[in-house]
Amino acid sequence: MASQLLLEANETQAHLAAIQQQAHDALAELRQTVQHVLEEGQRHLAQLRSHSSGIQQEFEETGRQAREVKQQFQQSGQEIVDYVARQLPEIRQQAEQTQRELATIRQDYAAVGQEIGTFREQVRGLEPQLSEARQEGNQVHDRLSALRESVAEAGLYVRQVTQEMAAHRNELWRVRTEIEALGREVKDQRTTMVEVSQEETEGPKRLGIVVEMEKPVVAEVEPLTPAEKAGLQAGDVITRVNETPVASGEELRAVIDQAPVGEEITLEVARGDERKSVKAHLDAPASAEVVPQ
Repeated sequence: MASQLLLEANETQAHLAAIQQQAHDALAELRQTVQHVLEEGQRHLAQLRSHSSGIQQEFEETGRQAREVKQQFQQSGQEIVDYVARQLPEIRQQAEQTQRELATIRQDYAAVGQEIGTFREQVRGLEPQLSEARQEGNQVHDRLSALRESVAEAGLYVRQVTQEMAAHRNELWRVRTEIEALGREVKDQRTTMVEVSQEETEGPKRLGIVVEMEKPVVAEVEPLTPAEKAGLQAGDVITRVNETPVASGEELRAVIDQAPVGEEITLEVARGDERKSVKAHLDAPASAEVVPQ
């Protein structure tokens, strides 16, 4: 609002200056006209000596024009005075309003100055902390520089180790290939099964199952045998024979070998989440042999 009032005051002053300039220009023109009239009068006065009647008329005409110019000048001056008189109260009111607004602005400026002073005091109070922070930052920078150097050295070492590891990796791959080949051979030799069966005599085999050596897991059930009649299946885990627990194929073979001729044995079997008991009748003397799978 204050800036708008100042702008309007400036525009009014500019308008007054323009009116004053117009009046000044009119006065200058009048002076030039009067000067011209005087010159013309002198020239006509010279001619008057020879032509008195014509000069007298022209002089009167010039006087009339001079009076008109003077009247116009007076009229213009009066208009300027009237305009200024009309605008002056409004200009004074605007100037007073502007002064009041300027006073308010000064008060606001003073309050802002106080706040800035308080802020400066707070900043000065923070300067020790900022100094400590700068020192810590410098220390951290030094540590980072040292860390970068360590990382660079570690990078060189890692590249060296990577190259060595690549060479070792190739060697390990070769060794791994050899170990895998050897492992397959060992597995073929160690993975054996216990075949619990009856010797080839008249009639069916005694039990007729093939189990793993390390675990009593049924790998195969021979047809037309007591195992098939009892309902055993491949994948069954035999955990007990009668009251004797078994944990491997060897233990299962030993228990079967000790069973009397013609005994009906009870097998506890785990099939997935199911637990069940089955009975098998041994018709011939026990016999078992270990064969490679």
